[in-house]
Amino acid sequence: MDWVEELTLWLKNPSTPDQNAESKSQFIKIAKVGPPTRLSGLGISNGKLKRYASYLVKTHQPVLSENLEQLNLLYSKAEHTETLLVLFFIIERLKKQVDSTLFYFLEENWIPKIDHWTTADHMCINVFGYIPLNADIIKRVEGWTFHDNFWFRRLSITFYLKHLKNRDTHPYVIRNIDVLKNDPNYYVRKGIPWVVRTLSKQNLSIVEKFLEQNVESLTKTELREACKYLSKPTQLHLLEKYELTKS
Repeated sequence: MDWVEELTLWLKNPSTPDQNAESKSQFIKIAKVGPPTRLSGLGISNGKLKRYASYLVKTHQPVLSENLEQLNLLYSKAEHTETLLVLFFIIERLKKQVDSTLFYFLEENWIPKIDHWTTADHMCINVFGYIPLNADIIKRVEGWTFHDNFWFRRLSITFYLKHLKNRDTHPYVIRNIDVLKNDPNYYVRKGIPWVVRTLSKQNLSIVEKFLEQNVESLTKTELREACKYLSKPTQLHLLEKYELTKS
């Protein structure tokens, strides 16, 4: 039995779930904007998915470049969020095999099919962070800021979450956020304070400068989230400045 067949059977096994599938499906179906997701939940926790992904990789030792089409077939036909997440966890465990070709594969095949924040965020956290950056990838991600699909716009910011330890990426992140700071979409807006807050752990000065110059572009909640790790005096200053812009 190859690893794809084993994975498929495991996901269908009624003894696999360790959570309430109905409750998980209800949670997944909650969406602020956009059409309802096609996904439902099997009731398998992320911890169990990660353990199974580790087992599968250790047992079968798949070669990522040779299995992209099989992965794509599973992704395209997926009915449950767990199917997508376990694919991301498998790629994460094959991170030493990841190269720039995976970026182009995802851009063409997987990102256009995103219809839920779980998929978008786990793709950033568990996959994008292992893709080596080059000038073309950085330019293409910048281009996502103008995309009609709001998930691409959100990803143009959150793509860098795991790359923020590299200070060379910080200007690119701020540039993309600056383009999208007035975006009306809920999910794009929610991505901004998340990434700014994470960036502040690596580069306080660039975050303080951005917030100082753009305090009026954020909601009060977004500003509070974005400046969470700044000093208390700086937080108070920014919040006071925000109140002045609204008075």
